[in-house]
Amino acid sequence: IVKTITFDELLPILVARGVRGAIIKIDIEGSESFVIESGSRVFDTLEIPFIQMEWFKVRDYPDRVKIIIDFFVKRNYDPKTLSCQLLNVNQHITWPNDLCWIKRNVSNFC
Repeated sequence: IVKTITFDELLPILVARGVRGAIIKIDIEGSESFVIESGSRVFDTLEIPFIQMEWFKVRDYPDRVKIIIDFFVKRNYDPKTLSCQLLNVNQHITWPNDLCWIKRNVSNFC
């Protein structure tokens, strides 16, 4: 048996260690939406300006795509290519295999 925790369950540990911000890479083979669904408190508490993720498996699950896009757009993130080209949220089926979400008020990533 493997014990698991949600992303939000990490928040007290991060806060206790003085973590105020992070850069995140999410690579869990199409299950990225599960981290998003269980991590709203982490994203609302910590300063997370940059998230890198794979998209090639996610795009096969329209319900997961919607969860991810809605989550990040609501929190003022823009989807971009790894070379910082803005992606259209209405054309997510054409997005590259690897992409990032960058917080709009952050200028030192692109």
